[in-house]
Amino acid sequence: MVDSVRELARTMRDRHDGGDPPFTLFLGIAALLAPGSLESEIPRFFDRSVPDEHLMTSDAERIEAYFAYIDDADRSKRADILKWLLNAAAPSAGYRHLANLVVNGYFRVLISSGFDTFIEQSLYDAGLWSRNLRIYCLSRDDVPKKGRAKEAVHLVKLHGDPYAKDFWDTWMELKCSPETVSLVSRAMAGDLIMVGYHPRDGLINPLLERQGGELVYVNAEEPGSEFPLPEAVERRMQMAISGKHGTLD
Repeated sequence: MVDSVRELARTMRDRHDGGDPPFTLFLGIAALLAPGSLESEIPRFFDRSVPDEHLMTSDAERIEAYFAYIDDADRSKRADILKWLLNAAAPSAGYRHLANLVVNGYFRVLISSGFDTFIEQSLYDAGLWSRNLRIYCLSRDDVPKKGRAKEAVHLVKLHGDPYAKDFWDTWMELKCSPETVSLVSRAMAGDLIMVGYHPRDGLINPLLERQGGELVYVNAEEPGSEFPLPEAVERRMQMAISGKHGTLD
């Protein structure tokens, strides 16, 4: 797997240096919750709350247990979880490295199904100003575009704004305007790196083109080992990186 990571890094560098369009990056739910993510406070938070966590044998089982914990929580408990996630948890190393790649031009479109603000925090910390970052989610799609830099980075938050009062009421639904959905479809039709796809990310399946560009699949689990992959992913997959190298970090 180390060789695959190096091959991907070389490909990204060659495209960047040659002036070719960069990959689109999709960050799935497992990118946020994967227990293999180094320095991540989120798995530790859930591990203290989820019973029998130590009996689970795979990341996929643990992630599903985390979701079951949120699903079963009442509104007050969910609010506590979100407050902690937005104010107490810090981005893991992977987000900081990602921000450096973005600032240096290795990604221009980021699509996230996470319910955190780690990407934005890391991008701002890395020196990306507001005028250089266009954030798309239902509550922000109508923000005026004047003053946006021509080469702005586009960040799509598929589940909407976590600061919205009704966020948890429809937290697993797609919250994007038709224009944003179209942007996502176009971006994922090109060359794509998918990190941390999970069955809970199935809301993007209808937006994935079967006949698209190169697709690199990055996940702690082997492709198809824990759950079936979308047909478009199987058709387009050119490279898979899994195991300890398959996390966001």
